[in-house]
Amino acid sequence: MTQVPKLTEKEWIILKLFIIQEGFAIENAKHNPRRRMKGFDPLYLAPNHFYSYPDDIVARLTTHKYVNPEEEGSYRSRYDDGYVKDIHAVTIPTAGKTCRKLVDLGIFERVEKKRTQKKFQETTQYFLKSDFETFKSVLLFLMQNCDAYERVEMLSHSYCRNIITEDLVRTRLFEKQVSIISKHDIFDFAPDEIPSVLTILDDKKEGNDADFEKMILDEIREIEKHPGYKTRNASDWVFSTPFFAQHSIPIFPEGMPRKEKLERIQKENNSPPSYSPNSIDAITHFPGILDDQFKTIEQERLILPILALIQSSPAALAEFVLGTWEPFQIYHGFTHKKDEKFSNLLFMRLISLAISDMARTLTIPGNKNVDSFDLREISDRPTIDGEYSQEDALLRIGLTCGYDIYYDMGYSTSKRKYHSIIPTIEEKNPQQNKFWVKVRVRQVSPFFIKKTEIKDITLLLTLLAEKSRVSNHIRGKLSNRMQNLLLRYDNIKAPTSAFTTFLIEEINRTLLREDFDDVKAFSEIEISPMTQDLIDGYYTSNEYDDDSTGSNYRFLLYRNRSLLDDTFPYAIARYGDVQNPI
Repeated sequence: MTQVPKLTEKEWIILKLFIIQEGFAIENAKHNPRRRMKGFDPLYLAPNHFYSYPDDIVARLTTHKYVNPEEEGSYRSRYDDGYVKDIHAVTIPTAGKTCRKLVDLGIFERVEKKRTQKKFQETTQYFLKSDFETFKSVLLFLMQNCDAYERVEMLSHSYCRNIITEDLVRTRLFEKQVSIISKHDIFDFAPDEIPSVLTILDDKKEGNDADFEKMILDEIREIEKHPGYKTRNASDWVFSTPFFAQHSIPIFPEGMPRKEKLERIQKENNSPPSYSPNSIDAITHFPGILDDQFKTIEQERLILPILALIQSSPAALAEFVLGTWEPFQIYHGFTHKKDEKFSNLLFMRLISLAISDMARTLTIPGNKNVDSFDLREISDRPTIDGEYSQEDALLRIGLTCGYDIYYDMGYSTSKRKYHSIIPTIEEKNPQQNKFWVKVRVRQVSPFFIKKTEIKDITLLLTLLAEKSRVSNHIRGKLSNRMQNLLLRYDNIKAPTSAFTTFLIEEINRTLLREDFDDVKAFSEIEISPMTQDLIDGYYTSNEYDDDSTGSNYRFLLYRNRSLLDDTFPYAIARYGDVQNPI
């Protein structure tokens, strides 16, 4: 782990004060209604940070104790039959020295000549920084100075909640050079990009793109009949027309420029070459494929499973952020089904630490994403098929967005032993491929669509492929892959289970999008009074979203499901009309 100087007890008390108060400042800045008033003077708004100085720190850390008159010591005021005695946790010199030390460590930022709120004097003040490098140091001090229960309490404060996000996971995975080896084909490009991509790929100018529609349609039909694909999700279907490529894609931080992404992809796949120059040329011209194709793969294979573990467990968080774990690659798609076992020491370590923390505290930090943490107490949950079933797993983490993540793992020390002519030999270090981990993501919210709620699949497929304003809007929220399939899929009267499952999963993912609601797109749809109330109520509640509970996810799902029900009333049963068997 990262090595930094240790803090004394009093220094930690001061840093802890800043962590807690910075969280309050974040919440006040976010939810203060004055910030939404036009023309309101910024001078009267609460500051974005918690600023303090030595005198103020001492005052905030001073507590009062009621004592008898006979007790010796300094008394501040008389109270009934006794006196109030000030208990100073730190002194002004200690507070000043600590602030300067934390500035030197890169944890505090110094602000010269800032006016105080009480005495309106200008003095040097300090605030706690919130960048990733600062959080590493804060986390290390937190792990050093808190017991298991206090760690849970501290990570529940807004300062920590605001940092322990998907962006932190991405930043750390990028820092450790983690990547996904996957495939891409023509359907990973947006529908309106395909003609131009075909032109780029046709380097010999033989006009092969003229036969593309017929060839790809034939391939879709063949895949549906192939025994190896019947039990696989249609998201794993691989098309070779006009090309198929496998590549390694790093996990990128949020907001990284596309140009830099492309440069790193070329470097990652330079030797040996994993795809033709033409296919990389197509990606260069249409880099949106990077944001679309890997969005779900990254989310459900790495980002969400890791985020759920580190938001549930301080020890798992410390291991992920501060640990010396090795870089790794995971396979997806053609060579690896999403529910298959794989070998990964990081996941094994995070799962073990999360279970250990739960065993000690029987609780988890409050946060927006994690709703519940079940260890072998896994109840029946709804499935996309419309039934209730129980997953066989070691651990279940329920997310407020309506997903369940199931974790399982296995290892036996007997696998480190092997027999020979001499007595039994035991390997000194266990081999990574002898550990196995299984991570499964399931859509379980009651607001998600189930197969039993599809009243007319033929009508639904027809409506989604239409060129109407609302169909274009909803279809445009689906992945490029599903959009391309919908525009060409001709087995609409009897679609395979693999295709239907993929379609429902895709629609359910769109229900988690805030931009699903669009006034212009739904202008021709008769919106029910209940749906309109949900639309109005969502935007009102969103202004005061409590990110410690994630309640707005449920509101968002309900709003979008109601919009979908109003849009396709004859194709999809309205939420609550179908009672799924338990």
